[in-house]
Amino acid sequence: MPFKAEDRIEPLPEVVINALQVGNRSGTGYYCQKLIKHLPSIGTDFRFCMVLPDSFRPSPICRIIEPLPNVRLLFVKANGQLRRIAFEQIILPRLAKRLGAALLHSLAFVAPLRLTTRSVVTVHDLAYRLFPETLTRFRRLYLEMGTKQAMRKASRIITVSEAVKTDIVHEAGIPHGDVVVTHEGGFEARGLSPRVEDQYINRLLSWEGEYILFIGTMEPRKNLPRLLSAFALFKQQYNGRCKLVIVGRKGWLTEETAQRLSRLGIAGDVLMTGFLPSDVVFSLMRKASLFVMPSLYEGFGLPLVTAMGSGTAVAASRAGSIPEILGESGLLFDPLNVEDMAESLLTLMSEPSLRKRLVEMGIRRAEHFTWERCASKTVAIYRDLLCA
Repeated sequence: MPFKAEDRIEPLPEVVINALQVGNRSGTGYYCQKLIKHLPSIGTDFRFCMVLPDSFRPSPICRIIEPLPNVRLLFVKANGQLRRIAFEQIILPRLAKRLGAALLHSLAFVAPLRLTTRSVVTVHDLAYRLFPETLTRFRRLYLEMGTKQAMRKASRIITVSEAVKTDIVHEAGIPHGDVVVTHEGGFEARGLSPRVEDQYINRLLSWEGEYILFIGTMEPRKNLPRLLSAFALFKQQYNGRCKLVIVGRKGWLTEETAQRLSRLGIAGDVLMTGFLPSDVVFSLMRKASLFVMPSLYEGFGLPLVTAMGSGTAVAASRAGSIPEILGESGLLFDPLNVEDMAESLLTLMSEPSLRKRLVEMGIRRAEHFTWERCASKTVAIYRDLLCA
């Protein structure tokens, strides 16, 4: 039977995903990983070109998505901040044009300034504007200029919480309808096997008793100096033995944290592990007596969902998106008030019945935050822009 013109199958719209920050050991990097993993199976009516750093080539995620019929992976050598910026601003817009891309989605704040392709950009927070003192001068200036221009040129802005959407509308003057919220999920990991979990954690921490857990990059916005002061005050009033475990890579402007730790004289009760693999982190979370998030500002707070989902009680600051994500499933405190923070730690550690009730609420609440739902809402934005 002859092939008719009206029977031709139209090519799938090409969506270029700028995921060059996928290797970052941060919430932004994790967001990139989860989106590139889930988008192809949900957005089967699109073809995806994933732009990735060459260092990410061995990742299991690449092995999962590379065989999919609607995926192509483009690995580029953009190691280092300056090389990545040069690629994003000079080469990426030419690449999108050459591919005939219908849409470019930049997953981390900044999009090319000279871009003729329709653009979507994910803005994770406005810390560079609301808390400029918590960033290095170069990073603050780059985000200030790059994010502002990316938001102005974008057909749609994605952000990860209603709190950040409010910041974008009020601080950047972006119309309310141009900003769409796609809540994230938590860290996805199974944890260590029960057979080795206790032994491994005890050896890692050199401690078998209770501990309060913090997870995050060590940088000023995480408010670690005040957490250390609050923990010292908590130790004076708590009857049991307890340590503070800090998990995360060393970021920037961390001198005050080191000085506070030395001055308080609690170094023996504070364990800093550095960055750890996700399975180890999940096991630490599951075994912790309490998870604490003292941040001055969070766009979403991936560890919050992880803590709730793993059955760990939460004490967190009343700042940014944290009340939105946590709901009534934990205790909130003023991040600037050391006494209030210490009181929340003491209350949860001293009242097992309250801790149990909040844990049960948290497990149910965590079910609302999944990466599949985040990717589905993202694909719906693509369809709204390209298929309406």
